Parts: sequence; C-alpha cells; structure tokens
Amino acid sequence: MEKKLVFESRFHKPYIYSKVRDDVENILQVQFKPSEKFTSSDAGTKSVDFCIVLDVSGSMQEPFTSGSTQKKIDAAIQAAKKVYDFIGPSDTISIVFYSDKVHTILDKGTNIRRDEYERLIDTARNYSGATNITLGLRRGKEILHLGKGTIKRIIFLTDGLPTEDTEEDGLREASDIAEKKITINALGVGNDFNYVYIEKLAQKTRGTTYHMKSLDDAVKIFEEVFQSAKNTIVKNVTAKFKFSERVRVKDFYRALPETTYMGKLELGKDRLLEVDLGDVELGKVYEYLFEVAIPKPVTEYQGPFKAGEVTLEYELTATGERISDKKDLIVELTGDIEKTYSEYASVYESYIKCQINKLDMLMNEKLKVGDGKTAKDLINEIIKKADEIGDYNLKEMYENMLEELIRTGKISQKYLIVASNQTTRINNQAVGSNQEVNVDEIFG
Repeated sequence: MEKKLVFESRFHKPYIYSKVRDDVENILQVQFKPSEKFTSSDAGTKSVDFCIVLDVSGSMQEPFTSGSTQKKIDAAIQAAKKVYDFIGPSDTISIVFYSDKVHTILDKGTNIRRDEYERLIDTARNYSGATNITLGLRRGKEILHLGKGTIKRIIFLTDGLPTEDTEEDGLREASDIAEKKITINALGVGNDFNYVYIEKLAQKTRGTTYHMKSLDDAVKIFEEVFQSAKNTIVKNVTAKFKFSERVRVKDFYRALPETTYMGKLELGKDRLLEVDLGDVELGKVYEYLFEVAIPKPVTEYQGPFKAGEVTLEYELTATGERISDKKDLIVELTGDIEKTYSEYASVYESYIKCQINKLDMLMNEKLKVGDGKTAKDLINEIIKKADEIGDYNLKEMYENMLEELIRTGKISQKYLIVASNQTTRINNQAVGSNQEVNVDEIFG
C-alpha cells in the first residue's frame, strides 16, 4: 500500500427507485484517512510555526468558576509553559497578548531557552483591558504569514466576548487567515465566552474548538493542539466535485474529527465545486457529509447513474509531493422497490448528529437576538433528533435547557457552552470533552 490517503465516498441511499416521481434527497459521505504505510517519521521531518494568541483582558484575572481559587490567567500561563517540550529545533514559537491593545511578546523565536520562554509567558499577568479579538488574530496572522514553516497554527485563547470589535470583524479576519493556509485552534476559558462564535472562527480555517474548565483541562488541550500540528502528514486537502446535470447540492458538514456545520454550497454553471478540507493528522479519520438531491429519472432506465465525480488533491508534508485521486459518485437506479429500502445507517446517524450541531448553532443565534420562541422550537427539534439516535444524555440536557428557558426566559451561558461543546464532539470524543456530562450537576 502506498503512502496516500485511503479515500471512500458513498451515498446514504445507494439505490433509487427508477419510477420515482420526485427528486430524491440523499446524503453523500466523503471519508478519508492516512494509509497504514504512514509512520510518525512522515510527520517528523517538517517545521511548524506556532503562535499563541492569549487573551490578557481584565476578566482573565478572575477565577475559573465561582468559589474557585484558580485564576484563568494562571491556568493559561501554566498550560502555555508546558508546550515548550513540543517545540522542535526547526519550529518557531511566537507569543501575542491582546486586550483592547495587542502586544507581540515573541516573534518566531527559535531555540529559545526554557527559562527565557517561561519568563515571557509570565508577563501575561502584567496586562489588562477590554477585549479586541480581531487585533489578536490579525497580529498572529501577520507573524505566521511571514514564517517559513510547512505547517502554521494559531492557538487562540479567550474567556469572553469581543467588546472593542464585533463578531463580524473577527470572522472576516478568520476568513483572511484561512486564505493564507493558517489554522486556528480556538480555546474558550471559563463559562462566559460565546462557544458558537469561537467555533465559527476555527471552522473557517478547518481548525478545532475546545472548552477549558480547569488547569488540568488547559494542559491536556494545549498538549493535544501542539502534538496534532506535529502529527500532520498531509496538508492542503481539497475536494473538487463535478456534478451531473440537475443534481443539486445544499448544506455540508464536517462530521469527523469535529462535528461542525460548514454552510450552504452553490454550484456554478459549470457544475463544479471546490471545497477546502484542511490538513490530515496521523491516525485520524476525516469525514464530510453533503446534502444532495438526485433528479428523478426521465425514463425507466435501470442501472448505475453517475451523479458526479470527486477528485481529492493533497500534498505530502514530508516530501511536498502532490497527489490526486478521483472517484465516481454512483447511485443505482432499480425497478426493485425492496432494494430502495437499503440504507447506510451509519451515514444517516452521522448526518443526524451533524444536524444537531447546526440546530444548536441556530438556537444560540436566536437566543442572542431575544427570539425565545424560535429557540424553543429549535430545542424541541434537537430533543427529537437526540431521541432518534438514542443519545438520551444529550436529550436530557436539552430538556433541562428548555425547562430553564420556559421558567426564566433565558439559558445561562455556562449551560450553552457545555451543550455546544457536546455537539461538536458528538461524532467523536476528544480532549476537553470526554468527561461524562452530569446533567443533574449542571442543571440541579
């Protein structure tokens, strides 16, 4: 087996009745993972440019939770110190502090001594102010854009909401960061930040989102983020689709390694669609789902129907070699109606979980603008879908959220963060979210 991505695609409904009178809604799964030929040495020959973008606003001096003696800034500092062990001789490390102003503490440092690195991190306690997320991200982008590393990562940390800029400002900055092939890993601290917002920041760059609730959490998450960058063996993965006439494409989702609603897709007149899928780490599976509508047959033809084709293009990190792999997207038209009942249950369940994440995002948006009625409707949809896939813990969580919304007219930020974090990990357990959720503890 070659050193390449093992690449598969399939439809949730592989058979379509040849006499169907309407277009058939279907789910296209595109899944890929590194072949077993890859080893850690394929990830160890590159350099990584890291930039820690750390919130030093006044609220970071507060404890993690009410009654806690541990300040958020102290946990962030201790976690940032731990990552020194992951910085290789060919890597660079940059440090940016931001509040309502931005400060470059270290610009692409190499072979820096541990004591000097820790001294610089410790100065985070000397700052305060309001929160301008856009400034922090922009400075991280400017530093990494000039770097020479084969992999570029912003480790972005915040404990609050933007006060000196807007969420739209930050999202525009994240889009520009994505264009420069830089990934944002977003870390929310405590219980007062907007999880959905930082999830959107990371999503634009195909990064991941975490919730830090303690010092132990912080250390584990920082270690995972740095190690994941070092384990990148394939980068700049792009899926290029060419769909057949009258095939329609709507929403698409990332199911693995983190569940995220990616948005709506529009096909051009050439029926072409190009989707950036980010980087690939050793030992991980990546899955994307696309909502498609297969046109009803105009004749009673039976046999394979090519709904389109997809070409996966990517670059091997260690060698720079570009690889291209193409597959046809086939469904079978059949006159045997019994066959049409055959479905890939695993694809459908993954899709339902992705929909839950989308509904949670919409619920947060409605609560933000005070539309409690629509938020209740969305929570009820989540409850139904959680029941459908047998996730009774998640169902109970949203039932309690609905009860609180009906009783008080709002849902506390703490509960919204916990729920949103669960929906991003619903297809896959990861660091920072693999603790069992105790609903009684959260809502009791």
